[in-house]
Amino acid sequence: KLDLLPQLRHSIEDLGYKKPTLIQKKVIPIIKKEIDTIVIFKSQTGKIATFVLPMLNKLNKFVKPNYRVLRGLIITATDELVEQISDEITEYGKYLEIKHDKINKTTQIENLSNETDIIVGTLAQLNTLIANKKLELNSINMLVFYKIDNIPKIKLNEDIKFLFSKCSKKRQVVIFSTTNSQNIKKVFKKFLFKPVTIKLSRQKNNVILAKHIIYKINQNKKD
Repeated sequence: KLDLLPQLRHSIEDLGYKKPTLIQKKVIPIIKKEIDTIVIFKSQTGKIATFVLPMLNKLNKFVKPNYRVLRGLIITATDELVEQISDEITEYGKYLEIKHDKINKTTQIENLSNETDIIVGTLAQLNTLIANKKLELNSINMLVFYKIDNIPKIKLNEDIKFLFSKCSKKRQVVIFSTTNSQNIKKVFKKFLFKPVTIKLSRQKNNVILAKHIIYKINQNKKD
């Protein structure tokens, strides 16, 4: 029903997922329409797949294995989130010819490939690369901002303004935030075109299948 590429459906089946989560069901169809989107969520499962799947779905039609340019940029707040997002791109995109790189504190700049389709990184590290002319954004088709709420507003304003000044004018922007949509809209106001805002309340966790087991081990068997 989400009308994703067969290769993406194949990778979803490999992972054993049978149906989309609430956030995926509501948000993926909107992102697939190439509309600027703001998603406000408290606690939802399947958040990363909600933007990774439509990004891979969209960028696949532009990708040329023999001539790669940067098409997608995913910006987050921590190195841990960079790792999580990178892992999910690998899992969902394993049947596609889409390359991605991650930028974190351990990234060796000289090893960063110029031939990649998607880059995942933190806002500060990405801006450092852009300022040092190590990264060009003039071919970007899609930008995703994920959980950047903890960046101080003044710093966020400066960094966002600098990032978009180097970006392609024709691009889709998707924002995933855990805070009030008005604050996000103020920061991104100049850079969004008729954005759709989707608010999702806290999702209850289903623990019916939880099973508790206790193993009692005698002192002489602990080793």
